[in-house]
Amino acid sequence: MGTEAMIVLFTAFACLSAELFCALAAAEFGDQPHGRRFAMAAAGAVSLAAAAVSGLINLGRPEMFFAALGHPGTGIFWELTGALIALFGVIGYAAAQYRQLEGSALKIFACLAAAGSVLILFGVGRNFWMPWRPALDCFLIPVIFVLWAVPGASLLGFEKKPRAAAVSALALAIVIATYLIRLQCMSDLSYAVDAVLLGSASFYFWSSVVLGAVIPFAASILPQNLFKGWVCAVLSAVGCAAFQWVIYFLGTPAWQFFEQ
Repeated sequence: MGTEAMIVLFTAFACLSAELFCALAAAEFGDQPHGRRFAMAAAGAVSLAAAAVSGLINLGRPEMFFAALGHPGTGIFWELTGALIALFGVIGYAAAQYRQLEGSALKIFACLAAAGSVLILFGVGRNFWMPWRPALDCFLIPVIFVLWAVPGASLLGFEKKPRAAAVSALALAIVIATYLIRLQCMSDLSYAVDAVLLGSASFYFWSSVVLGAVIPFAASILPQNLFKGWVCAVLSAVGCAAFQWVIYFLGTPAWQFFEQ
């Protein structure tokens, strides 16, 4: 696979792990059964491992990943820091489960795993926040990637409170719209918005919006179902990867932009 494919896979698995670990943290403070919480933790750990493998393959050499620790301003630094925190949380949660601990121990480790996975998503967005490219010079990009995990996590972690998923899906759609309005207001970037909404990038954009915001919002209205949260989490992760491709498209230099 090419570099772009590895980046897309990394984004999808990073988003899925963030959804699952955030849902796990919420479930630990709720009344969900033990088996369901264990499934979230196991699936989140698998997603985190898949994201790590995709990231390492993309960089080519593991030592390049650890070299990012010396550059705290980069997105890779936040991705690595988040991965280490999430890994610590996962190992601690597994150990607590093995020792049959209850109460605060499981809550603390679940929250650590959730915080680390969210940091990974922030790092994904930070990689695309580039001041030297006008279309990507916007602090909303990392915010969008972080918000992307909230609707799916809400459906899984707060299954008896569907309003949380509906509100977070609306918030995600509003922030995306705000980002595009900002681009539209810049006269030299209006062509980019046209390409995203109606042109060559429109399929990826509208697919990402439907998967990340519309479907979770619709699912929050539907009757309670055991599997809808899981399905929405997976679809939302795919949508996050599609949106990452849209951001990559927006960052393409203008002379290449019109060749696509």
